[in-house]
Amino acid sequence: MYKRLLDHKAEYDSQIFQTSILKYYPFSKGFILNNIEDLSNKFGSRIFYNERILWNEELIEHSINFNPTALNAFCYNSKINWNKNLINKYLNDEHFSWSSISRNEGVNWNEILNSNNIDQLNWGEYGISKLSSFPWSSELITKYSHLFSWKTLSGNQSLPWSLTFIDNFKENWQWGMLGLSHNPKVPITQEIIDKYIEKWDWPFLSGNPGLPWTEELINRFQGKWRNESLSHNKGLPWTIDFFEEYIELWDWQHLSFNTGLPWSNSFIEKYESNWNFGRHTKDGLCRNEGVLWNLELIERYRKHFDKWSWWMLSQNTSIVWDNALFEKYSDFLDWTALAENKSFINSIFCNLEESDLLSLLIDKKGELKEKRESQRNITKKESEDFNTIVQDGNWEAVGKKCLKYSLKHLREGNGKLFFQYMQIGYEFITCDCGANWLEKDEYLYNYLSKIHDIDSFSSLEKDIIYLFIFIHSNLPMDAIIYWEKDADFRNDSEIESNDNGSSKRLIELRYYLLGVAYGRDSEFQNVENSIQYFNKSINIRRTTKSLYKLGRIKEKSEKSGIKELYEATCNNISSWCSSRWLKNASEKMNIRLKEYEQEEIANVIIKDSFNRSNNEFEFCKIFINLVQAGRYNLPNKTIFYKEAINIYLTDLIANKESFTDDYVNFNLSSYENVFFQFEDLVQEAINYCTSADGQKSQIDQRSNYKPTTKHYSDSKLNVFRQTLDKNKIQYFYHFTDKSNLQSIIENGGLLSWKYCRQNSIDIPVQGGNELSQDLDESKGLSNYVRLSICKSHPMMFVPPSRARNCVILKINSNVICENAVLFADRNATRNDARIGSEIENLRSIRFDICTQKNQLNLNEDEKPFYQAEILIYEKIPLEYITNISDFI
Repeated sequence: MYKRLLDHKAEYDSQIFQTSILKYYPFSKGFILNNIEDLSNKFGSRIFYNERILWNEELIEHSINFNPTALNAFCYNSKINWNKNLINKYLNDEHFSWSSISRNEGVNWNEILNSNNIDQLNWGEYGISKLSSFPWSSELITKYSHLFSWKTLSGNQSLPWSLTFIDNFKENWQWGMLGLSHNPKVPITQEIIDKYIEKWDWPFLSGNPGLPWTEELINRFQGKWRNESLSHNKGLPWTIDFFEEYIELWDWQHLSFNTGLPWSNSFIEKYESNWNFGRHTKDGLCRNEGVLWNLELIERYRKHFDKWSWWMLSQNTSIVWDNALFEKYSDFLDWTALAENKSFINSIFCNLEESDLLSLLIDKKGELKEKRESQRNITKKESEDFNTIVQDGNWEAVGKKCLKYSLKHLREGNGKLFFQYMQIGYEFITCDCGANWLEKDEYLYNYLSKIHDIDSFSSLEKDIIYLFIFIHSNLPMDAIIYWEKDADFRNDSEIESNDNGSSKRLIELRYYLLGVAYGRDSEFQNVENSIQYFNKSINIRRTTKSLYKLGRIKEKSEKSGIKELYEATCNNISSWCSSRWLKNASEKMNIRLKEYEQEEIANVIIKDSFNRSNNEFEFCKIFINLVQAGRYNLPNKTIFYKEAINIYLTDLIANKESFTDDYVNFNLSSYENVFFQFEDLVQEAINYCTSADGQKSQIDQRSNYKPTTKHYSDSKLNVFRQTLDKNKIQYFYHFTDKSNLQSIIENGGLLSWKYCRQNSIDIPVQGGNELSQDLDESKGLSNYVRLSICKSHPMMFVPPSRARNCVILKINSNVICENAVLFADRNATRNDARIGSEIENLRSIRFDICTQKNQLNLNEDEKPFYQAEILIYEKIPLEYITNISDFI
């Protein structure tokens, strides 16, 4: 089975499985020594993160000698014995990272604490405070109490928890989300619950499996427990009798992924109609590892396939994999999730030797090595040429060069380099630098031809497919029509009736793209064709984007598109961009259906979205989006707030703390500000609804990175400066349109866009659009000037309308001493960005990545760190801009 799997997926999903192999396979010392050059050239530093390899000092030294960046990966690797001697050996190497060492479970901490390196460590949220291997004691915690993150300590299960220990630091603990209430190692007895009765976060306490759960305890605090949290708590005394006695209390969505229930085939069958299998939710029965998933169980509930999440099932480590199961359902499985399923990966590894995996990683005949050596010289020259035209600011040449290189690498089968150049160059396809697409952009036609062959198209990596789709969504209409008429497509009806999901998806996308192309006809002569293709796309798969596009094209052509717009809006009401769709749908409804008033339409959409929310976390997210939508888009905001939001305000205020029960199950780095926005917006709605004139009251932002103008202590600034000096950072960079330079000089420096707006300062060429400003607002970053560490920032390569007259300003790095500063380890508006003003935030920046000349040679997982940012509050004085006179 496994050899056939690798052969079958070797081309389409090879990159997915290569990543898993490099991450999890226990390669021998001999394999590493013999193949380190090819592995490093092809995969960068990935293999050095592998914690199943026995890394000894010889192997570490050999790897670093060949690839110096390996040291940065080794600093993360917790299976390496980082003792005092090994740290001292590499301490002064530019790739050594104290930030990584500080979060490494393999460090010999007793030796480190007795060294002179205490000040170099990161003690905070992403460092020592999170470790389980640290020699925790009351004495050490007292000694370094000013350095720890107490929020993180509160959730650390490795601390020496006892009632005395809790009492000693009772003023420091966080009791709620991810704190003591949620920590299963805290000895929470009935005595402790009574002693701190006012401090507990009951939704989290209800979900804590570490409590001594008995029916007596449940009845003792009846009325305080949260049923949803109890339902997913695997620590309750789950028996059939207990389950049925309290059956009216249970939340079936949460029950469905509780591994502690008395799972059996008869138990699942008895309550078959109640289970949530996982479709459209974050968890469900398909992810439950307490259920023994096998071919028989999957077959038994095949009738519920429309409710299944194959992504969750592919992640489930409890599945018993065999030939029959794999062969029958391989087309349904999510290969990205499967490649991270350790149970599945281990079953492959148990059946394969290193030699079996070599073909997926390295060309055994040595042809690849020779080709790569030649390719390395070519790409080096390409990179030098490319950097030259970027520095010259010749944006037309940038676009043409990207198209040329992307076609070249496509023909040579180098998908990685093709994709990298395509990412930079695709924006230029519809601009004047593209000239006549049929004559000069040969690579486009090459690619158009490739999509005609379904098998060839399916063989491409997913990212390339979606990028290609995006490109073709923006092609000129005559190009798409030429494609449609000239192409020798397969019989659509034959493919539509086929069970192959990939083929159907491709045909659905083809119809969608043709609908987009015909819909761009400014004279509306091809509207019927556009509607026809959108309908055909929707008949195959009812997607939100097709519904929205169909609604818009109907509205644009004086046809009623209300139904489609409304459905698309409701489908996406909980997304961050839904405010625009709410505006579009409600405005169009108001125009077309005169009997409806604006606020009534808003009410309909709100009620529908609230009725569809499955838990209070979604309830909270929807509320935030609706308040933002009403604040920014609806013309009659007073009525919207008073009538629409007020319907839910009482219950919302009463339960605003309870939504955190589900909050913990999400990726906290992606949603860390949702809670604070939620509180602020509830308060804003209250103020607005209760104010006499209906005007919004001003409230403070309570975000993690609240704007402040307070200067830092000299010692803290010195550490900032030392960190930058160590990483050889003399300048930061800010790119802007040349038309803005005179305004920058007249106003004494670079100003945040919000400051300019508040003080009626005109910005000749605005750097961001409405969406980017919305993102800044949602992150609390609208009053900051953003600087990059990399000089060749990817955002420079957007269409010429924004970047043609771009200049790069050099900012003296001492600007961090001028005003309040934030450090972001990647683009600050990303959901997973780590942002803050502390030393640990500066040290979390991957200087080894963001100081590269460009991102062409970076792995996909490294590219986000290339866009690390320094954010200066409100203003950068002119004296810190060192090269502005060069452009005047």
